[in-house]
Amino acid sequence: MDLRLVEYFISVVDCGGVTKAANQLYIAQPSLSQAVRTLEREVGAELFDRSGRSMTLTPAGKVFEVGARAVIRDAARARAGVAAVRDLRAGRLRIAADSAMALDPLPAAAALLQERHPGIQLSITEPESPSEIVADVRLGRAEIGLTYLDVDTGPLITVPFGDQELGLATAEDRAAGLPNPFPLDRLHEIPLVLGNREGTGDNAVDAAIRSSGATVVVRTAFRQAAWELLQLGVGAAILPVDFARDRIRRVAAIPTDPPLSRPIGAVHRKTPLSPAAKAFMRVVRQPLTQPTPVHNR
Repeated sequence: MDLRLVEYFISVVDCGGVTKAANQLYIAQPSLSQAVRTLEREVGAELFDRSGRSMTLTPAGKVFEVGARAVIRDAARARAGVAAVRDLRAGRLRIAADSAMALDPLPAAAALLQERHPGIQLSITEPESPSEIVADVRLGRAEIGLTYLDVDTGPLITVPFGDQELGLATAEDRAAGLPNPFPLDRLHEIPLVLGNREGTGDNAVDAAIRSSGATVVVRTAFRQAAWELLQLGVGAAILPVDFARDRIRRVAAIPTDPPLSRPIGAVHRKTPLSPAAKAFMRVVRQPLTQPTPVHNR
């Protein structure tokens, strides 16, 4: 049913007739009368009694009026909701982020987005691998993926952010006795604390871990637990150098020889991004001026 016809019907009811309603709607009276007749044909009943000098509702018209006003209210609420999303006063953005991206740049981007558009709600998941992030975006479970780009992204659009430098992160007192930069062929000398999937993929970091014959003392999906273990000197981890240096207390990050880095960026589908996603992409590479430590113990 044409919403415009329903709106015309309500106007005729409120104005008590076609003439006044036509003037209020700025349309010709014959056109409005024809629109009301069209609506009556669609609902299969006469809505107005035209036997007198004024138009009054028939019993069918009175029943239809209740539903018509509800439709108009719902349509107005829907329009307002769409306007709020369009104008970035509301909206929800689903992001799938690799653990490294969840450390940097996601927190800074989320803070900037909240500052500029406090009505936008972020829903963030952390799949176990870059390939799962790509799958989540491709299948529509997330609108944006923040991930390493040295994986097959298929038909998705990629937005590179550059290369993320990685290094050997370990307790400061342990790091003091290690060569700087640290030779990757000596990685087997250092016990490692790794995530569940680290060392099992096809990227340069995983290859270095496997080829060195490194000893893995802990595998954990919990980042905070891994950082505690680093601080206690239980082992070392391969982490983004800037993040480890700036945000994990009592942990040093040593560059490696040869250097380790991975390309990072965002992925999304070819369909147009939502207003919230566009806003996020505008801020995702604008770092906060004062990064906040995420682990203070």
